[in-house]
Amino acid sequence: MRQAIEEDFILDVLKNYTTYSTAWKLAHPDGEDQEVESKKASRTLAR
Repeated sequence: MRQAIEEDFILDVLKNYTTYSTAWKLAHPDGEDQEVESKKASRTLAR
């Protein structure tokens, strides 16, 4: 598989992979995690 990627027969899909937590930190550098009520959060996510 590595050889096929190196020879450009297939694309390396993990080349630009970013985890959700890293993306969140990049998008919100000064943001703090907030505690919210679980019922209110569930209702908001359901919408």
